[in-house]
Amino acid sequence: MASIRIDQFKGIAPAVSPIKLADGAAVTANNVRIEATSLEPEKYPTTIDLVSGQTNSVYKWLDQYWLTSTNNESFIESPVVNDVHKRIYLFGGDFPRYSAFDIALQDYGQGFLYQQANFPVNTYRLGVPAPNTGGVVFTPTVAVSGDADDDASEITTSYVYTLVTEFGEEGPPSKPSALVSYLEGQKRVVTIDVEAQGNYAFGAGALKRIYRTATGNTGTEFLFVDEVPYATSSYSDITADSQLGEVLPSTNWFRPLDDDLSYAPDGPLQKTVLMSGGFLASFAGRTVCFSEPYLPHAWNPNNSLVTESNVVTIQDSPFGLVILTETQPYVAVGDVPEAMGLSKLDVNQSCVSAKSAANLGGQIIYASPDGLVSIAGNQAQLITDGIITREQWQSSYNPSSIVGTVFENRYFGFYTVGSTQKSFIYDPANPDAPFLISDQNAKAAHVSAKDDVLYLVEANTFGQGDNHELVTYGTGGARSMVWVSKEYFMPVDTTFAWGRVIADGRPTIKIFVDGTLILDSLVSNSEPFRLPAETRGQIIQIEIKHSNRVDSVSIASERGEV
Repeated sequence: MASIRIDQFKGIAPAVSPIKLADGAAVTANNVRIEATSLEPEKYPTTIDLVSGQTNSVYKWLDQYWLTSTNNESFIESPVVNDVHKRIYLFGGDFPRYSAFDIALQDYGQGFLYQQANFPVNTYRLGVPAPNTGGVVFTPTVAVSGDADDDASEITTSYVYTLVTEFGEEGPPSKPSALVSYLEGQKRVVTIDVEAQGNYAFGAGALKRIYRTATGNTGTEFLFVDEVPYATSSYSDITADSQLGEVLPSTNWFRPLDDDLSYAPDGPLQKTVLMSGGFLASFAGRTVCFSEPYLPHAWNPNNSLVTESNVVTIQDSPFGLVILTETQPYVAVGDVPEAMGLSKLDVNQSCVSAKSAANLGGQIIYASPDGLVSIAGNQAQLITDGIITREQWQSSYNPSSIVGTVFENRYFGFYTVGSTQKSFIYDPANPDAPFLISDQNAKAAHVSAKDDVLYLVEANTFGQGDNHELVTYGTGGARSMVWVSKEYFMPVDTTFAWGRVIADGRPTIKIFVDGTLILDSLVSNSEPFRLPAETRGQIIQIEIKHSNRVDSVSIASERGEV
């Protein structure tokens, strides 16, 4: 007696011959979910808004406001504890920028999101420049006047000053003034002029801070003298050395790499992530940069790392910062920016899509020329080795187009081949055959952990010009799934007389014997049913079509075996 019973359903493994696949594996698994080893259909998305057709990234801010970018910018909420300004930072566009709650939401909610391609509209350049005139760092001058105290001692000092935004962000100092000598009691008038500074946050509340060296101070530390409104062009100093404050903190608090090629030859910072120590990590060209902890505007060039080839993207992980390049991956580890150390992993797998990188349960997954690569700790491996060949990967999934994200412990890869836009789902819970194919397309993805929802930007179907839909994944009605089994090889010609499908609703079953379609039938219930007399042969294949749950399918020679 012979029987085939499938109740442990799996996905596909295209590299494996259909006859050598594991039991329960498939050659086709379209719009299928594997839930507790049963088949479940994928669901259609639900549209929540329309966005510009040029949108490449989206972010749900403060649990209710949608931010969008046509430049594929990454969005980072303020790492500052209890930030009263509720700042949001954007990286990956023409230059790093940021906004605050009171200016970010102008005109929000006045219509569909597509009516404003990039939101927030109102932003500032990130960072604080050194005081400058025409891009040349300013050097203050000092004039001494007035009468000295009786028995006054001569003091020699030098001044610098910094700019401070309306948010309290302080930048690097001016050049030091020339050394100036004065007698105690005399007044020093310091010029602290500066030209207007682009689109930095020097509005109401912006300041200038003055620092100077003190008599007997070792080294060249500058100590706080005073702060004045931003528009002030000179300052009269009569402060005694004993009244000076803290040491200048911002000597190396430079602005991030931006669109000034004389300052940033490799262009502006790209994708940026928030590290557990409260500092940001980003990159441009071969340089990996780190901000000061909890100071997103301040980037110390002494804390940079350099890779051998250009960085494609970065991804934070529990074991460090994963750096994916045009050649080999790296991992940078450290608790503070100045202690970050760089290790190159011994695997020659470049990243071919910056948007493919995602964190799957503590391992970083990304698209390489050969397949999906996983990095965990200092170990990297090609996890699709033996599952998909390089040729299949290149021809069927167009890895350079992949937009990757992780949701419900599965990796989603949205890809485009020609005019076809689809996705694959890598499910590590089924290592023998972990791939599923879906008709769901997306050019951008955002997972809201609080909502436990995957949001996608997909091609619009409502006829609203070139606009796209912002949707919630898998919250609509059921799709029609198609699952085709492996080829089951019988040692001798075998006759199958009975079949049974245990499922919700009425699935369609097809049975192929030695490549010939023998049965194409709608199954009305979960009772055994007769198979055609021609169900005899050596290679058996079963197809299920349904839009509801399927728990098992079986065929056998005897009724009692199904």
